[in-house]
Amino acid sequence: GLDTVSFSTKGATYITYVNFLNELRV
Repeated sequence: GLDTVSFSTKGATYITYVNFLNELRV
């Protein structure tokens, strides 16, 4: 339920953050 939604949201945010850092490195 809410735990799954929260996990999915955090996962998406984490991936977005990692992609953002990768852009800065380039």
